[in-house]
Amino acid sequence: FLEHPGWPLRVDGDSARLTKFCARGGSAGAGAGRGRVDRQTGRAFTRRRYAVVFLVLAALEHCRDQTLVSEVARRLTALAEHDPALAGSGLTLDFTRRADREDVVQALRFLVDTGVLRRVDGDEQAYVAAGGGEDEDRRADALYDVHRGPAASVAAPRTGPALADVRAAEAPGWTLADAARRLRRRVAEACEEPEPETEEAALRERRQAIYRRLLDDPVVYLDDLPEGERAYLQNQRRRILANIEEATGLTAEVRAEGVALVDEDGSATDLALPAEGRRGHVALLIAEHLAEARRAGRPVSGRAELEGAVAGLVARFGRHWDAEARRPGTEGLLLDDALAWLGGLGLVRVSADGRSVETTPAVCRYAVGEVRRGGDRAAGGDGGSPERRV
Repeated sequence: FLEHPGWPLRVDGDSARLTKFCARGGSAGAGAGRGRVDRQTGRAFTRRRYAVVFLVLAALEHCRDQTLVSEVARRLTALAEHDPALAGSGLTLDFTRRADREDVVQALRFLVDTGVLRRVDGDEQAYVAAGGGEDEDRRADALYDVHRGPAASVAAPRTGPALADVRAAEAPGWTLADAARRLRRRVAEACEEPEPETEEAALRERRQAIYRRLLDDPVVYLDDLPEGERAYLQNQRRRILANIEEATGLTAEVRAEGVALVDEDGSATDLALPAEGRRGHVALLIAEHLAEARRAGRPVSGRAELEGAVAGLVARFGRHWDAEARRPGTEGLLLDDALAWLGGLGLVRVSADGRSVETTPAVCRYAVGEVRRGGDRAAGGDGGSPERRV
């Protein structure tokens, strides 16, 4: 990890922590740059949800070694009551609101995934469905073991916590937006890596960037790489892929457009298309529609066209889905859900205004070919599917 992608690995008595850094100037589709994706919905964490993760970690410092969702909620409320700065930050949580309960539950699930918590009993979703009152919370709770060592290693900042003290130098009348802008500027200045001074250092930086992208991204497209990295990958591809295959067990697949590392057994995959249910069915059908459009020379599709395609899918397959999916006017929601999954896998890129969707070459894996009868094997797409890894 340290030699090739330049990621420090810390191992202690009860946990291992790999600190990962993005490649400088990474592509828009870079896995590490997209942020965490919730496995149940396929949607990326919002900035607020990331903040809630750290608030939950702060609350866990004051909890016993076994704790409940309701206890974490009470600690979060106490944090806001005793910290005027937090109360004015826009991060105050109101547990009578379903959206705030969902934010906390998603943070807890993240911490379960990372080994900070171990669920002993109960179901967090029952807490989300509850009304937020104390009596309801007792009936809808989940119990966790808290692992202190992993909890202390979750945060791996490249700069010190003192950097976040952005208020002292602000003029009277500062706003949260002012503080956020100043914090982003100071973080950018502190994290900016100097340009390599020697050819050896530049070569090392290119090598690390290539390894980071290959290990993080579902597909690394040559067109997305800076010229130096593209040339390095093309010249050293055989050696790099042999190193990764030996170290990880992933299988490299090389195409004209780029390279994908295929995770045959799913052991390194944090996000894949749902294997069953309405969510997976819609996502696969939309992927097929977009793949056929790309093969027909239309790599960009409009939002209105795709909503119309979803309406056609509902008419054709809706009887197999839940009643909510068949309600009039749900085409937009179904499309958003599908695009969240496909975007997380690097198969599509949605424009900033949301009005168009650009496909990437890997989406053509989901194009269905000619179906042969008479005992011949059915011809599918290119086989397999890319996964996103963390």
